[in-house]
Amino acid sequence: MSWRHAPVRPATSKYAAPQVTGPGGAAVADQHSRVIAEAASAALSPLGLVRKGRSRIWLDDQSWWLGVAEFKPSNWKPGAYLNVGLMFLWHPVDRYIFEIGGQVEGFSPADSTDFVQAVQAKAERAAQEIGKLRAGLRSADDVIRYYAQASGRTSIYGQVNLATALALAGNMDHCRRALDRALRQRDRAPVNLKDAFAWLLAAREAAEDTAGFRSWVMAATQRTRQGLRLPDGFTLPQVPDAPGRCRTTFPGYPAPR
Repeated sequence: MSWRHAPVRPATSKYAAPQVTGPGGAAVADQHSRVIAEAASAALSPLGLVRKGRSRIWLDDQSWWLGVAEFKPSNWKPGAYLNVGLMFLWHPVDRYIFEIGGQVEGFSPADSTDFVQAVQAKAERAAQEIGKLRAGLRSADDVIRYYAQASGRTSIYGQVNLATALALAGNMDHCRRALDRALRQRDRAPVNLKDAFAWLLAAREAAEDTAGFRSWVMAATQRTRQGLRLPDGFTLPQVPDAPGRCRTTFPGYPAPR
């Protein structure tokens, strides 16, 4: 996988579609929004994605991660970009973010003669990208595989995702090392980010034993899902068949003995 890290900009925020002024402006805005909604529904609803209210965001709830497809508006004129990616739900977060993924297609203006076809193509691309995410992130091992090759260069969230996957795969030693890297990054961050990631201290304390960290992850996942108003009930990736051992190994992350 090669998706990049970038924040999601919800369509319900200040990035909402621009107002269309002049005769028939509201009707034009409604029409192009309807075109987007219909194309997205046709391509994404059969996959089980759910539209967030009347926004341009479609959600793919995979229990421990959340796929996001956003037909992002422009601040300047009616139309749409396409962002597709995912966020992990097993750490505290109170907004939609892209931890993996980002913009996959550029802007299609609503006043172009092929806007309907362009939006349909965007919706089909969104379905394809969601399929890739589902295929690429089925287990804790997949998360380890994604982050292990860049563990020294990833974000604080990335370190926590790697740590959590390692813990679920039975490797608490390297879990703690990843959390320690996240704490060092937090120490170098501006004050506002230090405050935002204060929960890292509790995560690191919980990681002193397997049961304690799993309990922390369960509680964090539940709070995050509630904060994002996702349905109750979830499961974490299945633990390895052999207790205390990873099913696979990766460079720098040997299975514990």
